[in-house]
Amino acid sequence: MTDHIFFLHGKGGSSNGTIRILRDAMLSGMTDPPQITLLDFASATADEYFEAVFAVANKFPRGSMLVGVSLGGLVAAKLLQDHRPDLRVVALASPT
Repeated sequence: MTDHIFFLHGKGGSSNGTIRILRDAMLSGMTDPPQITLLDFASATADEYFEAVFAVANKFPRGSMLVGVSLGGLVAAKLLQDHRPDLRVVALASPT
């Protein structure tokens, strides 16, 4: 298990939506939960969203887990692929 989990919402979403529901569901099954942070990034485009996440990516402790929904999942996967191979990523995305 990881010590830190960061949740990323989709474009136009917020920390009060799907990522909060996922966090609550995950917490209900844990006896010793890690530190969990729900992140909010306002952005009009996918590029702006990625730049916002990238700007704080160096603050994620080594080995942290990112759980991203929709655009948040795609951005988390791109961050893992190109910049932070030490992260663990769960991407919940269905590009249509």
